[in-house]
Amino acid sequence: MIRVRALAATLGKTCLGAGLLLVHHGTPAQTAFRQDALRKTTETPEWKRDLERHYQSDEFMAGNDLTQAADQLYVQLKALLTDLDLAKREAR
Repeated sequence: MIRVRALAATLGKTCLGAGLLLVHHGTPAQTAFRQDALRKTTETPEWKRDLERHYQSDEFMAGNDLTQAADQLYVQLKALLTDLDLAKREAR
C-alpha cells in the first residue's frame, strides 16, 4: 500500500499537471527557440496565477531532464500495473 501511495503522489505531480510536449523535429536552434519561448511563458504572472488557481505545481522540464523523468515514470507505472495484473509480466 505504501508503494501505491508513493506512486500516486508521483503521478499527481507528474501526470495530472498541465503539460506540453513538442515534436522533436527541426534544428537544434529551433528546439532551443521553442524551449526558451515556453520557459518565458511559464514565468509570466498570468501563468503563475493560473497555476495557483488550479492547484498545480510550477515545474519546467525540457530535453534530457524531461526524457529521464518520463523514463522513470514509465518504470514506476509498469511496475504498478504489473502488480495489479493490468500489464503483462516480462517473460523469463
